[in-house]
Amino acid sequence: MTGEPTESLDLSAHGPVPRQGSRDLEDPAKGSNVLPSGTGCRTPMLVPDHSHPPLGPRSLPDPLPLESDGHRRGRRMRVGAWKVAGDLPTSFRYAAQGLAYSFASQRNFRIHVITGALVFLLGLWLRLSLDRLAVLVLTVAAVLVLELLNTATEAVVDLAIGRRYHPLARIAKDCAAAAVLVAALSSMMIALLLLLPPLLARLGF
Repeated sequence: MTGEPTESLDLSAHGPVPRQGSRDLEDPAKGSNVLPSGTGCRTPMLVPDHSHPPLGPRSLPDPLPLESDGHRRGRRMRVGAWKVAGDLPTSFRYAAQGLAYSFASQRNFRIHVITGALVFLLGLWLRLSLDRLAVLVLTVAAVLVLELLNTATEAVVDLAIGRRYHPLARIAKDCAAAAVLVAALSSMMIALLLLLPPLLARLGF
């Protein structure tokens, strides 16, 4: 120690010295009160601004589902399915194609057709009244209609999801099959109620 007075640093030429923790240090955009380096004062440390909430992860749109093999196969199979019948004979031809397809490919549809024909012939042999024959025709037709709807439901479900397993597809097919089963059981009960009494009378019981 020499005891010589230490020369004080004059900071008046550089403007007011910012205080630590002031808002001037937090906002470097102002820039007027921040001292440049090399003036003899410590360079203030920038403080991050927490006034805005942090940005969350950027939400990206869901990617488009890839077209499966079932969709491509179904698209090839339904070529021309968008066409609308231009006249009444064409409509009947399309309906006949549906009946022919169901009879050729659906075993249960063939069973219902044969059973319904036998029941109607039995009613004619027993000489049932016209109203009872009409009830028989109505019940047999209801079973056949529901069987056609069941076939259409299975085709639509297979077209939508292909050969993959899906619980909703199973529910749709099971419910359509259950509707056919309920109609078949009901028609069998109606046939028994209409045919059994005159049949027993014809046989002598």
